[in-house]
Amino acid sequence: MNEKLKEKYGKDIDLATRQTGATPKSPKPSRSPKSPKLDLSKATKEFTNMSRKDAEMLQIYFEKYDPRYLQPRYFKEILHYAEKYGMKFLNYKLNQKYMQSLDEFVLEAQLLHNEVFEFYNKIDKSSSRSQLKKKVSKILHWGLLNGRDQINRILIDKYGADLDSFNSAASPSMPSVLQSNYSIGANATF
Repeated sequence: MNEKLKEKYGKDIDLATRQTGATPKSPKPSRSPKSPKLDLSKATKEFTNMSRKDAEMLQIYFEKYDPRYLQPRYFKEILHYAEKYGMKFLNYKLNQKYMQSLDEFVLEAQLLHNEVFEFYNKIDKSSSRSQLKKKVSKILHWGLLNGRDQINRILIDKYGADLDSFNSAASPSMPSVLQSNYSIGANATF
């Protein structure tokens, strides 16, 4: 290879590196700067028609469907869009793009929350109500991203029961967003 370079450029690569003091190294990939973390309190501060709870659900929605919108500048654009055109139109646009509106996502989150809370309320008698709320909140967030079927797999492994078999009010099939094909994370334990 050195011979081909010598023919093409008229210099020996070894001679060129000795003269310049440069050493042939492979280039390091440039590191892209970390994207700033989304701060919901700052993001929602200037928008009056979006509650913090709605913004949190919107954040989870985009974690699931399109994480690039979690960068603060894009998320603010979405909040601005909701402010300008209203939540009804934002829901319409989200439904067009992702086949599920934010309202549907929130409804499914509420159903899943109620089921998981009822499950842990029956199974974990030693925890206080506030401890259960914290636990359920973490599971809910994870469950919305990974799917109800993944929650059920973990619950069966740990407790021998799942939401369908344990909760009397559980419906046999949940809407499609909770039955996703995301893989279980390595540290997903309830």
